Amino acid sequence: RDSYANGTSSSGQRIFLRFVDLKGFAGDLRDAMPKKRRPQAHEFAAVLEICFDDTAQLQSNLGVRVGSGLTLQFFQVFIQKAMNRLGLQIASVLFEVLAQHDDE
Repeated sequence: RDSYANGTSSSGQRIFLRFVDLKGFAGDLRDAMPKKRRPQAHEFAAVLEICFDDTAQLQSNLGVRVGSGLTLQFFQVFIQKAMNRLGLQIASVLFEVLAQHDDE
């Protein structure tokens, strides 16, 4: 979604999440989770940070250089990795996040 597409790389690729935007994204994502399965804020932030760093490294290792962000393809990898680590179903959480942004 365009809410998280916050820039372009020097090669013209859209950047969907920069590390500096991770905190805001984490808040939106955590708020969208069912309260009974919602992790503590510090635990959640730590998991997202680890997954972001791993995904950014993978993106770089595969020759995709965009500076401090993730391309759409790697943003999707990041989301899948984070949700898997947190034991959550990706589709239901993302639909809720997107619905919240449509209401704004």
